[in-house]
Amino acid sequence: MSGRSKRARRPVQKQAFAPSAQEQLLINQAIANSRIDQGRSDLDISAIVDGPVYYPTVEEFQHPLKYVNKIRAEASNYGICKIVPPQGWNMPCEVDMESKKEFETKRQIVNRLQEGVTFGDGEEYNPASYQKYASDSTKAWKDKHYKDRDMTPEALEKDYWNIVETNSEKFVAEYGNDIDCTEYWSGFPLSRRGRALNGTSEEKDKKEEPEFGTEEYYRESWWNLNNMPTMPGSVLRHVKVPINGVNVPWLYMGTLFSTFCWHNEDNYLYSINYHHKGAPKQWYGVPGTRKDADGLEKVFKNFLMLNLKDTPDLLHHITTMFSPILLRKANIPVCKIQQHPGEFIITFPRAFHGGFSMGPNIGEAVNFATPDWLAHGADASERYRTFSRQAVFSHDRLMFTMAQYLNEHSIRSCEMLGTELTRVIREEDTLRRRLYDTGIQNVSGKVPLPRNNLEKLDEASANYDDKRLCLVCKHICFFSAVACRCSSSKVACLRHANWLCSCPPRQKFLLTWESIPDMVGVQQAVSKHLKILRAQEHTNGEVALPEPPGSPHRKRSISYNDHVPMTGKLLENVQKNREARKGYTVPVCPALPLPAAYCQVIGESSTATVGGGQGILSGYDGSGNPPLSSGNPSVKLESAELKVERAEVPAAAHTTEALPSIFASANPTTTTTTTTTTATTTVGIGTTKTETTTTTTTTMEPKRDISVVPPASDSDDSGSGQNSPQGAISIDAANVVKSEEDNSGSVGV
Repeated sequence: MSGRSKRARRPVQKQAFAPSAQEQLLINQAIANSRIDQGRSDLDISAIVDGPVYYPTVEEFQHPLKYVNKIRAEASNYGICKIVPPQGWNMPCEVDMESKKEFETKRQIVNRLQEGVTFGDGEEYNPASYQKYASDSTKAWKDKHYKDRDMTPEALEKDYWNIVETNSEKFVAEYGNDIDCTEYWSGFPLSRRGRALNGTSEEKDKKEEPEFGTEEYYRESWWNLNNMPTMPGSVLRHVKVPINGVNVPWLYMGTLFSTFCWHNEDNYLYSINYHHKGAPKQWYGVPGTRKDADGLEKVFKNFLMLNLKDTPDLLHHITTMFSPILLRKANIPVCKIQQHPGEFIITFPRAFHGGFSMGPNIGEAVNFATPDWLAHGADASERYRTFSRQAVFSHDRLMFTMAQYLNEHSIRSCEMLGTELTRVIREEDTLRRRLYDTGIQNVSGKVPLPRNNLEKLDEASANYDDKRLCLVCKHICFFSAVACRCSSSKVACLRHANWLCSCPPRQKFLLTWESIPDMVGVQQAVSKHLKILRAQEHTNGEVALPEPPGSPHRKRSISYNDHVPMTGKLLENVQKNREARKGYTVPVCPALPLPAAYCQVIGESSTATVGGGQGILSGYDGSGNPPLSSGNPSVKLESAELKVERAEVPAAAHTTEALPSIFASANPTTTTTTTTTTATTTVGIGTTKTETTTTTTTTMEPKRDISVVPPASDSDDSGSGQNSPQGAISIDAANVVKSEEDNSGSVGV
């Protein structure tokens, strides 16, 4: 040792470059996430409160939408709720287990669900082979972890979150999600009275409703998910074009830990999910108020900021799951519900929800909407425009179609419809005047455009709407659009006329499908009908229902600790539901009528005792009924891919320039061209939310702001101001007519 010299410690070198602001944000977020991870042991998943459960009587169960309206003010405070049908309900599962037809699956790596990784393609299965796969997977988990103890839902819930959060064990689930019920199977029998888009009309003339519990009842009941979107009072009954998962159900075949990640429904619609057969599903829900929905998104963005750098709309991909404990720690109300065979789950507008399966099962889901959904639909339309995301249907079209059926509306729905009509007319009139002032001219009087079909949204209307998407925000230009002589295919909504192209305003022109006087006439008809309803209310002595607490226009500030405490009947229902599940163990094999060959393949597992219970389900009678103990971030448009359909353009009849011929007919000849744009989002971390624009790229408008200026902060959750206009707005139709006549000249060359 004495012969060796000591090596001097090297001096600490100074960092050549300080981290950028963005890198520092990510470093800070990593530290914050680490603190969250360390603090999770303070809370257990069992601390999440139970969501509401309802037990309607046979009489209450007759009309689903009336029952939903009855419980909405209470249940919407939780985002989700469970409805247990009355005793005697025994809906058969009509899925053809003998079918050899194969469906696709998604390969979910459960231990990476927090990363938002895109799901790969799994194997293809037929119903029987999938149930064998799901049963084998569940049995393998039981043999590995539950040899000497019960495999209860509570234990599996802890297992699931341990895998998701700690990556302690690799687990892959192949999920048969979004199976098209028209191409494959529905678990419900199909209507013969024309009540389902995929049914028949051979018994359409029958007037009387079938008796509860009969075979015909299950086929024609409005609780049959094939029928629900078209039932009286449903807004979606005016949508005649089949949209999978919206007005035509999707079937779901699940396995152990297959996951439906955090999301809310398209266009912020309601959804209803029915559990046909098999192991339970664990649901989590957050109220659909703007404050709570934005709170979940904030947690999501903060925890996954690194991923959001590359994919700003990652939450819309429905590939990310994170623990409800994170939401609770952020003071966001969250509840959970276990769904068993024969039970319905309702999700309310804009309510985020997610969950997973506890073994082999079959479920089915579809959307619906009551008139109170209108305000939520408008919010969804505005939100989608900030992400350049196309809506599944035009909110403007559906709103004007609803105005054609005023006899279906209550006082409350008429008030909401009138408010929305006033808003869109005010915006449309204001922006048209501004565009006329810049030199853009109206040529609609000289160019024949097909009339909007306001009676219904059919296939031809949907195809036509797809051809008039705003190049910038993908909004369906239902009332009007701006086009330019430089392109025969591109159009922009009135908000984004300046971003259509670099040509001067005199090169551009306005195409209108609805005149302002016609739009005002629709609004006046709604106002007149509202007066009639109010007069009838006064005569009959009825009292209008107040706006529900879950409304996006009602200010709500509830901390987690006073998360709508349950009292009275609702608390009794939740306790009743808990008692019904005591001693329940999760099935390894689904309680389904399977082919004999399948039962021989799986052998003992088809009748094995699970977790000490008696048979496949402890306390389960095989009937399908569960055992019961008693009866706005800012978006900078820089560069994303946007496909625009191009049509062959005939010579213009009344102008010297070529007009977008895609609007000349509902079924044009089309080819495809592609332009490029991208959307990137800048959002701060923690409790601070900043939005900055440091380039010359113009920022898109804030929610419902019709001025063409960069947005202000969207931190106001009160729902007041321009987002919730109060009272009627006076629109001078005479001046509007004069304005349109003055600006309807030919386009300058």
